[in-house]
Amino acid sequence: MAKRKIQISSEFQCLYCEQSSSTGEEDVVEELIALTDQRFQPAEGSNLDDLNLSITEFIIHDQNGLCSLEHSSLENGDQIYVCGRLKTICSNDDDQDDQDDSSMIVKKIGPLNEWWFSGFDGSDSLLIGIESQYACYLLKSPPHNIYKELFKELNTKMMLTKKIIEILQENPDTNLDELLSKLPDQSSSLLMTGINFIIQQIHSYDSSRDSDELCISDTRIFKILNEIAKSNILSKDLPPMLSLNQKIQNFPDQTTILNNVNTKNSVRILDGIFQNIICYRFGQKDSMVSSCKQFLSSNIEIGTFIRYPIDNHYQYGRIIRKYQDSKSLVHLNNYLLGQDTILGETISKNILFATKNCQDIHLTFSFETIVVKFCQTFPETNSSETPNEFSCHQIYDQKRCTFESLVTKSSIDCFGCCCEKIDTFDETTSYSVGDCVLLQRNDCRDLELPLYRYFDDNISNSSHTNEEKFDRKLYPEKWRKKCRTDSLEVPNPNDDSILSGFNVGYVEEIIPNEKDSSGNRLKLKIFYRPENIFKKFKDYQKCDYNLLFWSNRTMIVETSAIHRKCHVIFAKDNIVTTTNMVNQDEFFYFNQQYDHIDNRILSFENSNELKFPENFPSNDHSKFLGKFQILDLFSGCGGLSYGFEPFAQKLFSIEKDKQTAQTFKCNFVDSTVFNVDANLILNFLINKANQEEEFLSESLPENIDIIIGGPPCQGFSEMNRFSQTEYSLFKRSLLVCYLNFLEFYRPKYFVFENVYNMILYGKSLIFKIFCSFLIQIGYQIRVIISQAGCYGLPQQRRRLFIIGARYDQGKLPKFPKPTNHFNDSKSMIFKINGGEKFDPFDGHRGAYRTITIDDAIGDLPTLNDDDYFVDMIREYKCEPQCSYQREMRKNQQQQNSVRDHYCKKLSELNIERIRRIPREISADWRDLPNIRIRLSDGKIIEKLRYDNHHRRSKQTKTLIPWCLANSADKNNNWQGQYGRLSWQGHFPTIVTNPDPITSQGRVIHPDQHRIISIREMARSQGFPDNFIFQYGSVADKYRQIGNAVPPLLSMKIANEFFK
Repeated sequence: MAKRKIQISSEFQCLYCEQSSSTGEEDVVEELIALTDQRFQPAEGSNLDDLNLSITEFIIHDQNGLCSLEHSSLENGDQIYVCGRLKTICSNDDDQDDQDDSSMIVKKIGPLNEWWFSGFDGSDSLLIGIESQYACYLLKSPPHNIYKELFKELNTKMMLTKKIIEILQENPDTNLDELLSKLPDQSSSLLMTGINFIIQQIHSYDSSRDSDELCISDTRIFKILNEIAKSNILSKDLPPMLSLNQKIQNFPDQTTILNNVNTKNSVRILDGIFQNIICYRFGQKDSMVSSCKQFLSSNIEIGTFIRYPIDNHYQYGRIIRKYQDSKSLVHLNNYLLGQDTILGETISKNILFATKNCQDIHLTFSFETIVVKFCQTFPETNSSETPNEFSCHQIYDQKRCTFESLVTKSSIDCFGCCCEKIDTFDETTSYSVGDCVLLQRNDCRDLELPLYRYFDDNISNSSHTNEEKFDRKLYPEKWRKKCRTDSLEVPNPNDDSILSGFNVGYVEEIIPNEKDSSGNRLKLKIFYRPENIFKKFKDYQKCDYNLLFWSNRTMIVETSAIHRKCHVIFAKDNIVTTTNMVNQDEFFYFNQQYDHIDNRILSFENSNELKFPENFPSNDHSKFLGKFQILDLFSGCGGLSYGFEPFAQKLFSIEKDKQTAQTFKCNFVDSTVFNVDANLILNFLINKANQEEEFLSESLPENIDIIIGGPPCQGFSEMNRFSQTEYSLFKRSLLVCYLNFLEFYRPKYFVFENVYNMILYGKSLIFKIFCSFLIQIGYQIRVIISQAGCYGLPQQRRRLFIIGARYDQGKLPKFPKPTNHFNDSKSMIFKINGGEKFDPFDGHRGAYRTITIDDAIGDLPTLNDDDYFVDMIREYKCEPQCSYQREMRKNQQQQNSVRDHYCKKLSELNIERIRRIPREISADWRDLPNIRIRLSDGKIIEKLRYDNHHRRSKQTKTLIPWCLANSADKNNNWQGQYGRLSWQGHFPTIVTNPDPITSQGRVIHPDQHRIISIREMARSQGFPDNFIFQYGSVADKYRQIGNAVPPLLSMKIANEFFK
C-alpha cells in the first residue's frame, strides 16, 4: 500500500490522549517523542522501517471515535491513530509490571499508512502489523478493555482468513463442502458475512507471496468465493431510520452453487411423487370386472368398504346403514381414490379420501369388499402389498377443493350427512321476526325504489356506440373499436351491478303457509341504501359502503327469494369506522330513517321497540395478538405480512432483492430481515441441523408457527414426459424451496400465494405435485382463487391461495368470504386441468358496492407537468371523501401530506401521445390522430404511412405507434394499450411496470396527462399512505408494489385465521 503524507488532525481523544503528566499518572507521550527514547532505538544493523516495536493494551480510533481497522478507509485519506503501551519485540511479554522501564504509554501513533496481518504457518496465533509515517509496529493482544469487543470481530475474521489460506495451501483442490467442514464451529455464517474481507485479504496475500508459492487466487474454491463476493453488495450507508440493532441481515447469493437444496424427507417424498406419476402413466392397470364378486347385500356388515366398477372405473364407498324394508338398498358414503382427486397421478394408488357425498344405492351388481385403514396423517410408506388394501386420513370436499383431517369415531357415521347438517346449521334457512336479510335488487322492483346511476363526468356516451362517425383519415385506427364493443376491458360504470346488487330487509312478520311450512312468506321492512337517496355521486361516495336508512316501505316475499341473512346494527353513537369494516365480518349499520314521501333524512325513533343490536358482530382477536413466530418467505415489500404482523411475537422475512428487503425493514422495524436467497438459508438450516450445530442462533428461531409467502413462479415446459432435466428443474425451483421450509419447520399453519396460472402449468401437474407434497407432509389444505375486487379493492386481480393447517391443529382456517360486489366475481370459480369445477364460496357474493378508481385516488393531489417525476412530499388535495380514502389515511390523521406520489419520467413523444388520448371510457391508442407534429423539444414527428411498402418497414417516432398498428389484427386490436382509466371504473391487474405500451397498458390517469404514480399504484393495491417505499429507483418501487399481496386482503385472511 502506497505511503502518503496526511495532515494530522484529530477531534476525538481516547483515554490515553487525555492523560498527561500533570494528572500524576504515568507519563503519556506522542509517537515522535517515544521514538527518540533510547529504549526504542533500532538494534544495530536495522532501522525504524524494520519491525522492532510492539504495542499492547492498544486502542484504535479516528476523528469520530473508536473504529475497526476493517471498516476504515485508509486509501480514502481517513486519519486512523493507535494509542497503547509501546515495547520492543524482544521485551518479556509475561512481565506483569505495567510500569516497568521497558515500556511506555504512547498516544497518537499515526495517522496510519497501512496495516496487515500474517502468520500462515498452522499456528493458533496471528501477527498484526501497522505502519505510520515514522515506524512499523506489531499489535499484540490483549487490547485495552474498552477496545476488546471491536477487536474481537476483526480478529475472528482474520483467524478465519488464516484458516482458509492454510487449508488451500495444504490442498488447492478443496471444494466448498470440504472447506466448510474443515472450518471451526459456527464459521459458516461468518464466512458468508465476511466474504468481502476474506477476498480482499487473499488478494493482498497473493500480491506479497514468493514466486514459488501457491497463488490462492488461482484455486477453484477462490473463484467460487469471489463469485459469491461479487453478488453480495453489502449496504455501506444504512439510512438514518435504521439504527444498528435494526440492520438487515445481508448474505451473498449462492444460487449458482446451491443447485439442489432439499431435506432428506423432501427428497424421499418428491422421488415418490415422480415414481407415482411414472407408474400411473406406464404401469399396468388393475383388472376390474374379473376381480369383483357377487355378494348378497344382506350379508354385508355395516361399516364395510366396497368398490365396484362403473364405466371402466372403480367407485368406492362405505356402507353406513341398511334399510329393513329392502334387501338390496343401503346408504353409501362415497370415497374417492386419491388419483381421482385434484392430486391425480401424483398420489399413490392405495390412498383413499372420504367425501361429503353420499347416496342410497341398490347393491344388485358385482362389487368387492376392500380393507381401509384410518390414519392420523399420511402414511410414510406404502405398506400395502395387495390391491384391495387402502389407507385413509383426510376428507376431500369436491365442491370447495379442500382436504381436511378426518376425525375418526368408534361409531360409523356418514360424512356426507354430518357435513350436510353442519352446512345447514351455518347457512340456516329458518327465519324469525327481527332477522335481517338480503334480496336481489330485481326482486324489489314492485317497490320502485329510485336508483341513481352516477354518470362519470369524463365519459362520452358516443364511446359505447357503433354508430359514431369520425374522420377515417385523421383517426385511421378508430374503426378497430367497433369490432369489440361487446367485450370492453372497462365495464360501463352505469351498470347497476357495479354499484351494488342487494336490498336489505327487516323481517317484520312471518306469514305461515298452512300446507307447507317451508313455503312461508315474509313481510319485510325495506332499508334504503345511499344509491336510493343521493342524486349526486359525491354525496353518495361519502357514505360508508354498509350504511343503511330505515324506512316505512314494506313488501311481502317468498322465502325462496331471500339470498341470505345479514347483520344489521343500530349505531346509536354514530361510531362506525372503516377499521371495523376491515376487521369484522360483513355487516350493515344505520342510525337514521328516510322519509321517501318528503325526501327527508330523519332521526330514528323506534330503536327501543325493535331492539337492534348496537355492537359489531363479536370477532375478538386480542388473545392471539403477539403470540406467533411468523416467517414471510419471498416476502417482497411486506403486503402479506401486513395482515399477520399484529399476531407476530416475532416477524422474520427472507427477501433476495436488496431494495425490497430495505422497504420491508423500513415498514416493519421490529422484524428480522434476511437479504438473501432463501436457498442459502435453507442450506445452512439443513446442514447445521444435521450436524446438531446452531446457525444464526441470535436471528433464526428454532420453531416457526406460521409460514407465509409466495415464491416467484417460473414457467415450466410441458411436464408430460418427465425427463431427468425436467425432474431436476422442478426440484431446484423456488416452489420446492418453499415446500422444503415447510418440511423443515413443520409450522402450525401456512399461507401460500401465487399467480393464478400456476394451476395451469404443465396441464396442472405442477399444482398437483405441490398439493400432493403438502398433504404427504401432514397438512390440511384449502385451495382458493381470489378476486381482489371482491374484497374491497379497486382492482381486477386473480390470485391463487393455498391455506394449510397441520393435521394436529384441528379445524382448517377458512378463507374470508367476498364482501364487495364486483363484475368479475365468477372468476373465483375454477377448474383443474379442465376437469371438475370448484366454487369455494358456493355462490356467495358480497353486498358492499364496488370500489372505484375515484374512491381509491380521488383525494391525491394533481401533479404538474414540470415536476410529476420529482420525488417530493405533496399536500393532499382534500379531506378523505369516502371510506376507502379514510382507510388509506387512517394513520396519517396528523399529517396533511403524502409521500411517493410521483411517476417515472416519460419521453416527449409518449407525453404527446397521452395528451391526445380522450378523457372517456375505453379510450386508448386507437383514438390517436395520425398527424405530423412538432414536440416541445423541437423534434418533428411524422405521420404513420399506411401504404404497403411503409407498412412492412418499421417506422419510428410516429404518434400512432407503428408496432401496434402493424400487429393489431393478430392481438385483439391491442385493446387497452395507451389506455386511459375511468374514474368510476377499476384498475386492471396491476403489473410491475406500468408502461402504456405493454399488454396491461391501461395505466393513464383519468384526467391528467401521465401514467399512474407510485402512490396511486399503492392505493390500487390497498397499501395505506403511511407505508413508505423509500428504497430503490422508480422502477424498483413500481415492481415492489406490483409483486405484493394487497395488504387489505392479507388483513382479512389473517383475521379469518384467528377467529
